[in-house]
Amino acid sequence: MKFAFVFLCLVFGAGFAQAKGGACCACQTGSFPDNQVPFFSAGCKLWLAGQKNCDQSMTIPEDQGLSALPESCDGKLVKLGFVGHWMSSSQSASFIENLFQDGVIKRQMSFQVDNTACRGMDNTEYLEDRLSSLKFPDNKYVVFRANQVVSVGMCDDLMVGHSNLWAQYDSRTKHTTFPRCVEFEGKGCTDLGGIQKGETGLCRESIGQLKELVCCPLEVKVTKLSAKKGSEPQEATAVTTFWATRETCNRGKF
Repeated sequence: MKFAFVFLCLVFGAGFAQAKGGACCACQTGSFPDNQVPFFSAGCKLWLAGQKNCDQSMTIPEDQGLSALPESCDGKLVKLGFVGHWMSSSQSASFIENLFQDGVIKRQMSFQVDNTACRGMDNTEYLEDRLSSLKFPDNKYVVFRANQVVSVGMCDDLMVGHSNLWAQYDSRTKHTTFPRCVEFEGKGCTDLGGIQKGETGLCRESIGQLKELVCCPLEVKVTKLSAKKGSEPQEATAVTTFWATRETCNRGKF
């Protein structure tokens, strides 16, 4: 159910324009399960269509790694997307370590990674600690953006609310950037098929502190219109899912 929902968004979300000139743009397709790889390829085409300043664009299989990138990408910035299934920050740390060895050190590349899959940044402290010893050459870096929670992929651009609670690691600072709380708190998350209900992630308040948000069902007031001519609108309640603090979730309403 979850994958079918995301695939529909890939189909109906296509149609961005692409500009030329600058980076190597590549998108990796997940390699499992086999019957979903064609859908991952469709998602990569959509991702690539949304990129700007690309000298060249290509889709590459996950299992081929950076060896699939041509020599013309050596020494350049590589904008690298990923569409498929992901497990955790542990997998992300291994992925960045491979980029460091095979891309940054061997081929003098820098990377801006956009991982559209699930939970690539679900444990940012672990990721920062594991990558802290990597010594990057001057002017070379990896920026890795991924979701803290179960992802709805590119559907997020088509839906009311803001479902993909992300975080971004930057090797230049060795720290993680979190979204501003105002971008997510009180905004809708996705409960279709139970995709995000109960998911948790962090955002940063205006005063700099981190805050935990939970995707939970909350009661909200709505205006109910009557079918009868001349009847006044009536106030009613409905339950839908939002990003909110745990205290608000426990209360059941804003």
